[in-house]
Amino acid sequence: MKQKRNLKNLIIVTVFALLLIVPFIALEMLNNVLTNGRSSRSWLENKFGTELSRVYPTQNVEDLFKEFPDGFGIEQTHTDGKYRIKMELSGDGETRQISGVLKQTLRKTGVDEVVIQVDYQNGSFVFSDEDKAKTLWPYNGFLFQHLSIDKSFLSSQKLKDKQYSFQNGDFGLQYVLDNSIISHYLQLDNGKSHILAFGGSNSNRGYYYSISVREGKSINQFNFSERIFDTNN
Repeated sequence: MKQKRNLKNLIIVTVFALLLIVPFIALEMLNNVLTNGRSSRSWLENKFGTELSRVYPTQNVEDLFKEFPDGFGIEQTHTDGKYRIKMELSGDGETRQISGVLKQTLRKTGVDEVVIQVDYQNGSFVFSDEDKAKTLWPYNGFLFQHLSIDKSFLSSQKLKDKQYSFQNGDFGLQYVLDNSIISHYLQLDNGKSHILAFGGSNSNRGYYYSISVREGKSINQFNFSERIFDTNN
């Protein structure tokens, strides 16, 4: 009788354990299937190419309202020695006004040393301090005003790395930079190697994609990023 009771208990414990383990195994298998598919170069380049082509190129910033009628935001950052220069613009979906700030921030402390008001009107940037703005922001507009990006563009680049996270939906692509438009826009030293990276996430409700160019991992090396997002984020 005691042996039968022990056998019964063993069966119950085994069944209970299987009920706990099987869902985790199934979830892990599903994770592998989804991750392997979405982490492929083809899937990622199709995703980035489709979404980025909605914005790259857009010569007139005001035309972003066609893609994002409820409004949008633009953030562009680059390093300049001990400083970080950041341009932030917001497009108001109701008023159709585009305005923001250009900031020079000390990277070590995070303190803003210069803040310049910016408006985008009739296809032009208007700064509260034009001379200082030209010194801090030497670029001729935003990168998306000059560069076209689609799947064909991405597939022609030399891939360095790729990733997709099933846990948080983040995904990215990194290439060895070899594009004259980007190099000319950023006034890069052609003798140095740079990484061209793209980032996105399925965890965001709306449009949220970034493009970055970096010289290396050191904080003292050149780093540039441009991000466009809609007001749903």
